[in-house]
Amino acid sequence: MPTPRMSMRKLKEVLLLKWACGVTHRQISRAIGISVGAVSKFAVQASLTGLGWAAAEGCPMMS
Repeated sequence: MPTPRMSMRKLKEVLLLKWACGVTHRQISRAIGISVGAVSKFAVQASLTGLGWAAAEGCPMMS
């Protein structure tokens, strides 16, 4: 069974909590209802692409 996709809204919440608020991955996973591994995966992928909170906040796709 394929893994369900995460909405852009949830992804933006992950980045907000991670970078703007400094919340731990475990706290983010509980708040949003996704696994700690998913939080880590998205945080690492965003960092590798050079995406920061300022860029994510202004991204029209994530509004």
